[in-house]
Amino acid sequence: QYLIPTMITYAALSLNEFVDSLIVSNLINSDAMSLITMASPLVTAYGVVYTLLGIGGSALYAICSGRHDIKKADSVFSVTLITASIVSVIILLGGILFLNPMTASMCKAPEYRPMFLPYCRVLIISVIFIIPLQVIIHFLPALGRPGIGTLINVIANVINLLMDYVYIRFFSMGITGAAWAILT
Repeated sequence: QYLIPTMITYAALSLNEFVDSLIVSNLINSDAMSLITMASPLVTAYGVVYTLLGIGGSALYAICSGRHDIKKADSVFSVTLITASIVSVIILLGGILFLNPMTASMCKAPEYRPMFLPYCRVLIISVIFIIPLQVIIHFLPALGRPGIGTLINVIANVINLLMDYVYIRFFSMGITGAAWAILT
């Protein structure tokens, strides 16, 4: 009941990154794929935050629920979600304030920065949605609903891949379209 949905979720997330890179590379060029790879520290940082908060918070929630302390379990959920939201805002503000030096440290080739900077800007904006949503998804197994989190992640990944095509091919947004697809 819990193992299979968790395995499918993480396989879908990993596969999505790979397929997303291939789609962007085929729709634009291999330079675009390289730029997406250069921004992977941002995506990894988001993953670290939502995984730590999600797994830690959901474990505490499960312990409180197992003890039938529903008030404390609800409190754990609320505090975890509030913390995720605050951390998201801090990352957003820090990302906006330090966007130029951050992107310069990830992308050493000055000729690619005009494409890389807007891509990273949209990725930074997406933190406001990604971290809290993924924290909530981490709580679903503790609520006895592991399949819902898997379904949400799989649907989100399919939408991301479809929107890559829409934003890049139809709206000619280039690599920034790939970031908008993630946000969507």
